[in-house]
Amino acid sequence: KDGTALVKLEDSFGENVGFAGTVVTLNGKGKDLVQLGVSTGGQGVVTTLNGKGQKLVWLGVTISGEGTVTTLNGKGQKLVRIGVATKGAGTVVTLNGKGKDLVWLGATLKGAGVIITKNGKGKELVRIGESDPEGMGLVTAYDPSGRYGFGQLGPRN
Repeated sequence: KDGTALVKLEDSFGENVGFAGTVVTLNGKGKDLVQLGVSTGGQGVVTTLNGKGQKLVWLGVTISGEGTVTTLNGKGQKLVRIGVATKGAGTVVTLNGKGKDLVWLGATLKGAGVIITKNGKGKELVRIGESDPEGMGLVTAYDPSGRYGFGQLGPRN
C-alpha cells in the first residue's frame, strides 16, 4: 500500500546516541522482518523474524568474538545453535524447547570429533569420541542421572 514504510533506520539501543544504528526491513503491515544492527556487546547481528515479529534466526558473534547462528521457534526458544567451541573447533547443538542441549557435535580439545547425546534435563546419556591417550574410538553410556553407569565400548575394556 502506498505510504507504508518498508525500511527504517533506528538507533540500536533506543538512546539516540548515534554510535550503533540498525537497518530494519518491514512487511506491508509494518512488522519487522530482518534487523541488521549491533548487539549490546557491540558486535554485528542479523536477525530474521516472522510476520508476527517473532525472532526465528539470529546470526551474530559470541562474547569471545566467534561467529554463531541460532534458530528459534515461534516462542523464542533456541532449537539449533551452530558456532565455535573451545580452541576454535566448529559445533552443532540441537536443543529442546526448554533450552537444554540434546545433541552436541563438535571436537575434543585435541581436535578429534565427538558426539554427545543428553536427556531433556541436560544430563549426558551417550558420548562417542576418542579415548585418551590411545586416540582410538570410544563409546561411553551413562545412566539417566548423567553418572557413568552402563559401561564403555572401546580400547579401555
